[in-house]
Amino acid sequence: MAKSIDNASLACQLSNGVPEELWDRINDLGKESEHTRQILEKEDNVNRIVACIDTLEKIGDRCAMHMRRSRI
Repeated sequence: MAKSIDNASLACQLSNGVPEELWDRINDLGKESEHTRQILEKEDNVNRIVACIDTLEKIGDRCAMHMRRSRI
C-alpha cells in the first residue's frame, strides 16, 4: 500500500495542474497508512484495525472523487 501511495504522490509531482485537494488527500493517505501500519504492529484489537482500514477507504474514496472531478 505504501508503494502505491508513493507512486500516486510521484505522479502528482510530475503532473501539472493537480488540484490541491487531491494532493491533500494523498498526503492524508500517507499519514493514515503509516498510522495503520503502527497499529497492525502493536495491537491485536480487531475493532481498532477495522476502524483504521475504514478510514483509509474513506480517504481513498475522496481521492477518487477528486480525480474524477479533475479528470486526472
